[in-house]
Amino acid sequence: MDPDYLPFHPNPSKPAFTPPLGAVDAHCHVFGPADTFPYAPERKYTPCDAPKEKLFELRDYLGFERNVIVQATCHGKDNRALVDALKAAGEKARGIASVGPDIGMDELKAMDEAGVRGVRFNFVKRLVDSTPKEVFLGIADKIAKLGWHIVVYFEAQDLEELVPFLKQLPTTIVVDHMGRPDVTKGVDHADFQRFADLMAEVDTIWTKVTCPERLTVAGPPYDDVVPFGRKLVDATGGLETALATIRQRLGVASEREVHLVEFPGGSPQDRFLEALQEGFGGLAAVASGKPEISVEKLREYLATEAGTRLMTPDISLR
Repeated sequence: MDPDYLPFHPNPSKPAFTPPLGAVDAHCHVFGPADTFPYAPERKYTPCDAPKEKLFELRDYLGFERNVIVQATCHGKDNRALVDALKAAGEKARGIASVGPDIGMDELKAMDEAGVRGVRFNFVKRLVDSTPKEVFLGIADKIAKLGWHIVVYFEAQDLEELVPFLKQLPTTIVVDHMGRPDVTKGVDHADFQRFADLMAEVDTIWTKVTCPERLTVAGPPYDDVVPFGRKLVDATGGLETALATIRQRLGVASEREVHLVEFPGGSPQDRFLEALQEGFGGLAAVASGKPEISVEKLREYLATEAGTRLMTPDISLR
């Protein structure tokens, strides 16, 4: 372990906040153990060991149900620790791998079987050496055949030169940590506005509103980071986006059409339908042609346990 590396807390406090039912930790790592899964020779840092057992223990302690485990840069393109954790977690985790240009479809399919659903392209210069964008485009073409997505990691000041490349990628893109803005510059700075504009322009780009502990200058409770997350959520539609997600999951064009949907008994869609009945006052009201559900009603609904279930990403699905 590097002398300046901050290890995980040996006895973390129990959060006062209880995550909603089905909550997913969308970004976490496993490190080693080094005697089983050695760290990459080309790594830029050496962490303490934090194997899958520690991750699963923390997941349960914090009240999450599932994890998205992202390949740590200190492991390079050796995804064995990631795959080992995914196999142990079963349906409770999915993974994001790091691969090179020589990766074959057989190896990608094996990782898919283990639970990998995407690859990560890292452009943070202090963490990785530069990779030609042509290499990344070749990898993107391969993983697109499996329906995977691409996680992109960069810092805000580097986004401008990356925009043309990002627009070439053939898959859904998930940007780590809000594009790592410099919070001292404020939400109206050109660097962060460029990212917000890109998300508004390209509907295949998503982001993780994560990592306040690294972005902050002020420290907990991260009041200097909150405005950045709030701006992105508001700009991408907030509750309106949630409503669109409900419609998409039910396969209808509007809430008025929910009564037309037939659901096989016992399917997850049954639960969605029940949730809509609970939250929106019954299918009779929907079927009668009343106005579409208001944002206020949706806000109330999403605060319920049923609404939480509906909006929770199901990472067990493709």
